[in-house]
Amino acid sequence: MVDAETLLSPVLEKIAKEQDYDDYKTDISLFVSGGANYTSQLYNITISAPKKDDLKLFAKVAVLGEKLRSLTTMQVFETEIMFYTKIMEKYREYEERYNFPKEERLVLPKYYGGSTEYMKETIVLEELSAQGYQAFDRFKCYDWEYASKCVSILARIHALSVRFERENTEEFEDLIEKLAFKFPMNDMKDMMEKAVAGAIGATAEEYRGRLAMFIQQNMTEENILKFYNPTRKVVLNHGDFRPSNVLHKTNENGELEVVLIDYQVLQKGNPVSDLLYFFILGSDEHFREKHKDQYFNHYYEEFSKTLKRLEIDPDDVYTKEDFDGDVKEMLPIGIVIGMISLPFVTVDVQNAPSLEDGIDLQSFDMELSDIFRKRFNALVKDYVNMGIL
Repeated sequence: MVDAETLLSPVLEKIAKEQDYDDYKTDISLFVSGGANYTSQLYNITISAPKKDDLKLFAKVAVLGEKLRSLTTMQVFETEIMFYTKIMEKYREYEERYNFPKEERLVLPKYYGGSTEYMKETIVLEELSAQGYQAFDRFKCYDWEYASKCVSILARIHALSVRFERENTEEFEDLIEKLAFKFPMNDMKDMMEKAVAGAIGATAEEYRGRLAMFIQQNMTEENILKFYNPTRKVVLNHGDFRPSNVLHKTNENGELEVVLIDYQVLQKGNPVSDLLYFFILGSDEHFREKHKDQYFNHYYEEFSKTLKRLEIDPDDVYTKEDFDGDVKEMLPIGIVIGMISLPFVTVDVQNAPSLEDGIDLQSFDMELSDIFRKRFNALVKDYVNMGIL
């Protein structure tokens, strides 16, 4: 375990000074995510001082080891800090200029400070749990109310990035190239082979052959990269849009409020990438049967509505025909998402892996849970019914 107090001490000292907390005391306690987070250790922090209300903070301290860092272009917390500061500064300006109603403005935790020093990265944010927000239970599947709220927020984030592109084209292009995800196919080969073998082994015998054939024919680097490389429209994607990265609370009027968090892997992408990721990792067969078309259509309606508010014609940016084409083309990748990412989402708490120093992708293994087996089999059956498998 990292020495959180040592790493956080200079950051918290700066925050206390900026917030005029003299003679302050800090209380730091480890927050256990129960398998919902793999790259950081999480902490709840209280800064207290005489004649001041307690300052409730939430901190992430990087634990990603050097072996795994070498496989990705991700700068730990650098991208997330940039989002909470520079990018959100632009988005807030657009929301103000185009008179977004309060209920349609992005709700985010306040950024207080952090460090991007290599192997000592930290980020400190407002603790939203102190305001009644709580994390989604990763072992459950969402309902339509929850999913539609989350998708609406995603659509606004994507649309705001289009306004960013329109007004600051050169800056936007430089940014998305910097955030282009490079998939380390060769380095991940062993891990992916294990994931594929595990998924096939967990699949009901009647569909096992179909799945194996589909994987043999479709699980190529070219097809996987379709998930990351936009074909029709580029936006700034969240990059890890799953239920575990959403907080929620019910307001006094009974309305559900959700907050999308964790912009650590913000990246250049196709809008459908974020949308499909959330769809595969949070839905069950009942949701997909009843809401599949509604889910994707709702996203496009919200995306279009936000573009119009930003005085941009949706048909000049991303037509419904192009969007539907992307959904059709990328939907088969959902099986790959299920094989590779669903085990992380559904892993039993006691079997959740650590990504600290000493582990690499060759030795990385994931014990499949009963929940994974149930949800993945339901997904395979749905894909058979859709004619994809």
